[in-house]
Amino acid sequence: MTTNGTSEYAEFQGFNPLGELGTWRLRELGPRPNPDSLLRVDLVELADHRRAERKRLPVGVHGEADWALAEAQLDNEIRALVRLATRYPNDYPAELPRLIAYNFDVSDPFVLMEVVTGDNGDEAHRMRTLLTQDRRRFQLGMYRALAALHAVDLVHGAIRLSSIRWADDRFQLVGFEHSSGRGEVPRSRPVTVGYRERQADPADDVRDAGRAVHEMITGARRRNRPPTQDGPLDDVLPGLDGVFEPDPARRPTAVVVLAALNSTAPLPDPLDVDEALRAGWDQFDREHPRPQPVPPPRADPPTPPSAPPPPVARHGLRRRFLLPALIGAVVLGAAVVVGVLSWMEVL
Repeated sequence: MTTNGTSEYAEFQGFNPLGELGTWRLRELGPRPNPDSLLRVDLVELADHRRAERKRLPVGVHGEADWALAEAQLDNEIRALVRLATRYPNDYPAELPRLIAYNFDVSDPFVLMEVVTGDNGDEAHRMRTLLTQDRRRFQLGMYRALAALHAVDLVHGAIRLSSIRWADDRFQLVGFEHSSGRGEVPRSRPVTVGYRERQADPADDVRDAGRAVHEMITGARRRNRPPTQDGPLDDVLPGLDGVFEPDPARRPTAVVVLAALNSTAPLPDPLDVDEALRAGWDQFDREHPRPQPVPPPRADPPTPPSAPPPPVARHGLRRRFLLPALIGAVVLGAAVVVGVLSWMEVL
């Protein structure tokens, strides 16, 4: 064990996804819940500051049967992640955990993987799933993960909200302790589910994913209901038609569900906000009526200006002033002539 400041790092030897032996240095950050498995889970930090999860065998298991079951669960996890890493060397699906290292043949066997270190399907996380886009990302992420998983003939076998990591816009399906190959009889079944012993079927993953989606969106727990009572749920979840069919052969594949989800409109919000608040709005309007706007005073129309007097014609002026002057001049001239004549007679 080495020391880096105040953080203690321990060295672990194991194999990378290619089967090459190597050494990893990491320090523990604390345990994480793992309710559907016997394995211990720790959140750890690698020397390069990446965060990851490490799964190990439990401490204090009683009885050979429980110890054998725990070993089978750890081996299932390792086998599933090795197969995924081998089949997806490029473009690894973001919806699935990525294997970093593993070692089953040591005193403390472990598997180390990169995962989303966000919420783990707890009650608080379900309460925050209200936005339409959040719910749509959840559904698409769930069935993208299954499509990638089933493409390499792996069956998860125990899909629950507790096997989901989701932080912001990142989604991952984790918890492969109960996984198996298609058609195999699983070596481990979740303790909380009473499956009958039969071959692993991808159709069961499709149905269980639909149940997890329904529980995330509605908050209703349906994991203990018989499959025959789940038929009406596909009316509540557009795009998931047929995933709750009692006959596994009649359920759609994850690829078909993905195509249906991509072609459907986003789910409506479970709460109609306008309708829920309408009564309060109406009561507020009654108690605080809005003042009616006062119309502006009506202005009298402006008085039009008086028309200017018509112009006087020039020929009217001549008749009014020049003619009387002319007559006067004539009369005056005649009087002068008469006077001169009279004066000459006297002489």
